[in-house]
Amino acid sequence: MSRGEEGYPFIDPLPRTAYNELVKKPPVVSQPLAFKTPPDDQPSEDFFEEAALSGEIKPPKRKIHKADLLIWLGIGIMFILFLATRYYRMARLSKSLSIPPFFQATPTPNPTADWKTHRSEKFMVELKYPPDWELHDSTNQENPYLQIIKRGPSGSELDWTDGSVLSISMTDSIEVNLEKEFVLPHDIVEKMNPKVFSFNGWQGYRHSKFFDSPENRPENYFEEIIATNTSQSGKIFRITWSQMNANNGLTAEKYLFPILSSFKFLDEKAENAKCAQDSDCQSICDVCREGVCKYQLGCHPLPDELRYEETPTIE
Repeated sequence: MSRGEEGYPFIDPLPRTAYNELVKKPPVVSQPLAFKTPPDDQPSEDFFEEAALSGEIKPPKRKIHKADLLIWLGIGIMFILFLATRYYRMARLSKSLSIPPFFQATPTPNPTADWKTHRSEKFMVELKYPPDWELHDSTNQENPYLQIIKRGPSGSELDWTDGSVLSISMTDSIEVNLEKEFVLPHDIVEKMNPKVFSFNGWQGYRHSKFFDSPENRPENYFEEIIATNTSQSGKIFRITWSQMNANNGLTAEKYLFPILSSFKFLDEKAENAKCAQDSDCQSICDVCREGVCKYQLGCHPLPDELRYEETPTIE
């Protein structure tokens, strides 16, 4: 043991030999771990890539399993069904747009469907009238006429003062004389200023009046229509409609208009029929029925749909 400069003992921390060894050897530097080279019998990944690119070794094929095949097959079927459904819907839509909607109109009921039919051989007309109305055919008189009457609520056998009546006659003029032909006095008619009436070929006048009733009581109501119509053969017919009592419900709109709608000139059906000689009959056969003119022989037979029920007598 040696002493120091101040006389203290000096302790050598390492033996001299160990110190010398420490000074002589350089410090050890840590090196990164090196990967072990695979054995020769295990080729590396680079080897496979290079071999595949060079074509010497082909990569192993992936096996297609049955489950994968079924999945792809199902996807294909679903896609085809989707396309078919879309095409069907588009076709239906284009068809519905191209065809306009069809609306079937509700047929209007015919008010004369269950009415009676009357045919006048004298006037050569046909019409329908309600079954509860009375028809009087006076066409064989000197002044021929047809009359259809509906008695009012009173049901009087002597008159129809609370009902309605329609009269049909033949005339020589289509003019309606307001002064002579109306039931009402002329001064009353002028004050009322009758309205022009026009329906289904009939032309005339229509007016109404409350008599002796400041409060316009329905039982004092009176309405009148006078009109004329001309057939193609030149016959002029005149109608006169009268309604008494505003409460009886026997209005022209409900009864007169349907009657006039059913009115037919029968001689018009035969106007196209040709006689053997025009001189054989008056006004081209006048009325040609069953091959016989009303006044003379010599008409050609008519088609079945134009024949009349009765066979005429030769005068």
